Amino acid sequence: MQEDFRLIIDLGFSIEMGAFVVGLMISEVEYADQTLTYVEPIRDIFAALFFVAIGMLIDPFFLWSHLEIILGLLFLVLVGKFLIVTPMVRIFGYPLKIVILAGLGLAQIEEFSFVLASAGQTLGLVSRRVYL
Repeated sequence: MQEDFRLIIDLGFSIEMGAFVVGLMISEVEYADQTLTYVEPIRDIFAALFFVAIGMLIDPFFLWSHLEIILGLLFLVLVGKFLIVTPMVRIFGYPLKIVILAGLGLAQIEEFSFVLASAGQTLGLVSRRVYL
């Protein structure tokens, strides 16, 4: 198992992708439930730390001064994702109630978008104004 971890590092995966692959590898281990019991408290601490860090990046004055644009983009993303997800779920033959619930449940903006935006800002693809 340790050789597999070494291979992930040698392949040059990013930290996020490496954590994902390691999580998949651990889920296949015989003692996965016991491992999860050990890791769960640490996971919760890092999740809380992540959201606190994201909250510290928010500039309330920027939000207030650009409220119309932010609400417009939020509406666009929510409606856009809803309109993309619902037909896809309907194609699989689910009833209308399930289709609507799936569309509403998946229309939210996930945490990974913050990671992508941060990486985009670091690479110079996203300006500070857009990132905020």
